[in-house]
Amino acid sequence: KMFQKEFFGHKQGGVCRSDDGCETWTPTIAGLPNNALTSHIVLDPTSPAGKRTLYITIINKGVYKSTDDGATWVEKSNGIDSNNRFTWRLALLPDGTLYCVVVAGHMEGDEKPGALYKSTDGAETWEKVALPKDVMDPNDLTFDPDGRLYLSCWPHIVDGKNIGGGVYASDDGGATWTNIYDPGVHVYTVTVDPQAPSTLYMTTFHAATMRSDDKGMTWKRLKGANFQWNQRCVPDPH
Repeated sequence: KMFQKEFFGHKQGGVCRSDDGCETWTPTIAGLPNNALTSHIVLDPTSPAGKRTLYITIINKGVYKSTDDGATWVEKSNGIDSNNRFTWRLALLPDGTLYCVVVAGHMEGDEKPGALYKSTDGAETWEKVALPKDVMDPNDLTFDPDGRLYLSCWPHIVDGKNIGGGVYASDDGGATWTNIYDPGVHVYTVTVDPQAPSTLYMTTFHAATMRSDDKGMTWKRLKGANFQWNQRCVPDPH
């Protein structure tokens, strides 16, 4: 609902790099379009130091890739529908499969459903992954060490009822999905605990943060996290 056409015309955005612990920053934007509203960046940990492979999503512009530590960028959106390039989040699995979440467009008079894509060739080509039934607005995708996918979604209203939201899980790369949380709820993201992958944390836009210790089969609300629009849990690695 925050998408406004004027945002895409005059906001600069882009990517910056720091080599001194965030004391100073340098833009690394060669090859990026003007008004690059960058929403996510992932680094391929298997790429060599000094020539890191990076992927970014630019809202309304698609996916861009760098193979030189971000010094230069090249668009890699082949296969992503040009009618909706609201590319929002990326998920790079250990086997090299790259997923891209495209959110729904909500600009008045120009409504567009969201989508999910995957690439198995380093973003050279993309293929669409079928969304779960009723889902039109995916918001985030994450995974556990076994490759299980968790898709967080926002609902839409049909006949006065919220449908297509909640959380869905897939154990076959998105070929099939199982709903594991209320499809009427606006879910921002699911976080997998790296120390205990069966433990999940889920943030909703309903003044609740939830926890599951059985991969989403059951959930309980965390006490005290009552902020209305919780966005993301980040486990402390220590």
